[in-house]
Amino acid sequence: LIVPASVSDGQLVQAATFRARGRVPTLTWADVRDGASIWRGSQPKVGVSGATNLADEGLLAAIAREDAGEPTGGDRCREIVDCRGRDAAAANQLGGAGTETKKGYPDWRVSFAGIGNIHAVRAAHKALAALCVAGREAPHDEKSLFDSEHAAAPNDLEWGAKVEGTGWLSEIRGLLRCAWHVAAAVKRRRARVVIHCSHGWDRTSQVAALAQILLDARCRTQRGFARLVEKDFVAFGHPCAPRLAHGREKGKDASLDQQASPVLLQFLDAVWQLVALRPAAFEFGTGFLVAVADQIYAGRFATFLHETAATREAAA
Repeated sequence: LIVPASVSDGQLVQAATFRARGRVPTLTWADVRDGASIWRGSQPKVGVSGATNLADEGLLAAIAREDAGEPTGGDRCREIVDCRGRDAAAANQLGGAGTETKKGYPDWRVSFAGIGNIHAVRAAHKALAALCVAGREAPHDEKSLFDSEHAAAPNDLEWGAKVEGTGWLSEIRGLLRCAWHVAAAVKRRRARVVIHCSHGWDRTSQVAALAQILLDARCRTQRGFARLVEKDFVAFGHPCAPRLAHGREKGKDASLDQQASPVLLQFLDAVWQLVALRPAAFEFGTGFLVAVADQIYAGRFATFLHETAATREAAA
């Protein structure tokens, strides 16, 4: 993990107790010329009582005030981008978490992106999948996947409206809008931006990776894109196993079914939109993204089979 040099290991340990799953804000991308950068973590445990943590506040203050270890002026833009909606953050606050307050983090401006959670993504994907296979004869054991609303295939005039009605494209737009906001703040205002959602491993990974694709041409090469996915999803602990539901039979464990969600597929679709919009800016095309999408579900590589580096190495 990369954090400001002025922050001690003891301070990090204390700050981790105040962040969901111990995920303290840490660097994921920076411009070494002036410290414009992207940091990522998880939500703070503020709760309804307005709890504080001096170590966590000190860590954010150090991120706000340092460039490669050197103090800077007080006019630099600093923003915390909460990927959730304001109402969702407030609901999490009732459960003992929440978002940063102006009192505890005076150097930072907090904004809310309103991106849907894994349940919204799963519902949108299910509706889209049902629409795409509408009208075909389904095997008996698949009939429960299709509700009666999509019993007949839509005609060409209805297709666009039907796709929009699934909510999938709306979720993609939310991701791209937030990533553009982060990238623009870093590029144009030379900002330091901290991104988090609830646990910091789904929406946070998506937005951080998309912002880097917008900012850094190296992430738009095949090798750079692979490294980006390995860093911001795999190394930062995106829970591949429960999200992709590898090796599980649907319906046997309702709690595990609720953790399944095509977060990685949604990210690849967002990248597909960028490639389609600016193909000359990428070393790869949409076929490359389709090949990656195939492999995340194929189970051929251990990259997408586990949740952490430890479990991945243990299974090797």
